[in-house]
Amino acid sequence: MIPLRSFFVPLLLLLSGSFALSAQDPPPAPADTYALSIPDEAERKLDQLAAYLLAGEPSESVRLRRIFTWITQRIRYDEGRKFVLGERSNQYDVFRTLRTRQAICLGYSRLLLALCEKAELECEEISGYSKAKPGIPPSMNGPDHVWNAVRIDGEWQLVDLTWAAAIAAEPEDFPYRDLEYYYCAPPARFLLDHLPADPLWQLVDCPRSPEQFLQNPTDTSQLFADAPCWAWSDTLAHYRSRAEEDRRIEGLQRSYRYLPIPANGAQLGHAYMDRFVRLSEVSDRLQNTAPMDSLIPLQERMIENAQLAQEYIELYDWQKENLAYTHLNYSVALSFQLADGTAPRKEKATLQMMEQNLLTARDLLQAVPLNTLAENGLERCEEYLTVVRGYLKEYLNE
Repeated sequence: MIPLRSFFVPLLLLLSGSFALSAQDPPPAPADTYALSIPDEAERKLDQLAAYLLAGEPSESVRLRRIFTWITQRIRYDEGRKFVLGERSNQYDVFRTLRTRQAICLGYSRLLLALCEKAELECEEISGYSKAKPGIPPSMNGPDHVWNAVRIDGEWQLVDLTWAAAIAAEPEDFPYRDLEYYYCAPPARFLLDHLPADPLWQLVDCPRSPEQFLQNPTDTSQLFADAPCWAWSDTLAHYRSRAEEDRRIEGLQRSYRYLPIPANGAQLGHAYMDRFVRLSEVSDRLQNTAPMDSLIPLQERMIENAQLAQEYIELYDWQKENLAYTHLNYSVALSFQLADGTAPRKEKATLQMMEQNLLTARDLLQAVPLNTLAENGLERCEEYLTVVRGYLKEYLNE
């Protein structure tokens, strides 16, 4: 006789999609049933998928539940790419995930971000350190996992679609957990095996330290002894009110202070250079139209961000060239101020600042392989240095 269990498993697979729910799970909620009834042709494109999941103007909690259920039951964990978190993030766009129906943590997270945007739900991507197996700490050499926080009815909730999907696919590997374990779980539960790089996303008043995380507590009562405390909800509200670029840098600054490892420093350094590039694009547009009193502060911000970046990373050659030309153009802008009498500093101080920026530009250009751009820049540096030093020599002779 065929065992009843082996007879019913195929039926469960057909009814629930890619993954079967265990026999111990409660009956599916209406939101789950609805999410798993989407026709196949409506699941291939983001807009069609979102329209189906959001039909009927459901509440925020139902919107998130439908999205969670569909992703965890329809997107498989890509075992072949489990160790490639460091790849470029554009490898994890939602179109690839929908096409292949496979993802690792970045793919799950980006798909949730995209669907939450369609659902008008606030959603954040959280990177950090994880314990894929209970009691086995990560190396802490750099963030190794990504999950999400979603704001529902005014409260931030934590969701890990990747591990929820893995539980659904391989329940034998998670004998003490179920599909709900990482769905809007209490922050203290997440902290047993998820440590955000930015401590703000622990969502607790007394953040757990990296040392506490590595001690492998087995229950939440061991987490917060003697921890320094803060009003995280006020800090989070302030953080969310800032522009996206500012939030990124602020979060990475906090991550580096929390755990000052090279990987966190490198992320912060590259974030400063990303801001430098954005400001340089603005500067290029204003170069021939804006007055000097608006262009010079912009150039000063560019130089400041590049200097901050160099505390954490070695610049690429193309970044050195761009920074060199920023220093060079800044010197030219100062000369215009000097000529029309609007320079805020005395003449000698302005000339000395021009000289210093030209020397910095020259050093940067000499540090890259010689090419036409670098060669032209070096010629301009020498030409302008001759002029500036000629004026400075007059002050020495006075």
